[in-house]
Amino acid sequence: MDIRPSEPSHLSLRASDGVELSLTRVGAGRPILFLHGTSADSTRWAPTMARLGDRFAVHALDRRGRGRSGDGTGEYRIEQEFDDVVAAVHAVGDRVDVVAHSFGAICALEAAMRTDRIRALVAYEPPLSPTPQPPPPVVPEMEALLARGDLNGVLEAFLRGYVGIPAPALAQLKSQPSWQARLSCAHTIPREIRAAYAYPVDRARLARLACPVTLLQGSESHVLLKEATALLEATIPGARLIVLAGQHHVAMDSAPELFIDAVLSGLA
Repeated sequence: MDIRPSEPSHLSLRASDGVELSLTRVGAGRPILFLHGTSADSTRWAPTMARLGDRFAVHALDRRGRGRSGDGTGEYRIEQEFDDVVAAVHAVGDRVDVVAHSFGAICALEAAMRTDRIRALVAYEPPLSPTPQPPPPVVPEMEALLARGDLNGVLEAFLRGYVGIPAPALAQLKSQPSWQARLSCAHTIPREIRAAYAYPVDRARLARLACPVTLLQGSESHVLLKEATALLEATIPGARLIVLAGQHHVAMDSAPELFIDAVLSGLA
């Protein structure tokens, strides 16, 4: 029996290091896997999944350390996140479309170099740097807030001081049900930013990407995110850029129909 958009189901899978990961599934048809960024979990995709579940089998991964997924007990390694995405792709199907946001897009790009099962990739502003470098001052600020148990402060510092989301968009995020889920995974934010800044962009490997890649960029996004997108557009063969007019880093919240149209265009 097909799973209707109003009837989400949950699938558990085992990561290569034994951590149990969770996928949420809605709908039936061609499989799509959504990957959230830092400060979120799979619930951030609920409105998008509801819109697409009548046409696709839409899956959303809870990345490790958040939602229904477990977390490792040892030192955090970004490479494990790459392997987690590969495991999720293999659990979803033989040929899978992937839509990934922010830090999740870094993981998706690496996964696309580790498996041939990704049919097409839509990457929304992965926060890459041309070379590894120290993290920005907001990271120790967040770590200090985290040590004091101020989870709201951690999230606000991340979204305002790091992502550059303006006050109206931040207020909109705080009013959504997913804000509580964001609070529960606030402890993962500093480690992911540190990992992203230390991540070595291997342009030679990216130039060998075989799957079609569409890059999404908000016209009003932070200059560093625009520079990262430009780097990928210049490096990945045949990469296509779609600029989301008037948007910042969270168009799936501020302009959901515009975001979905861009996703569908990228997967066409």
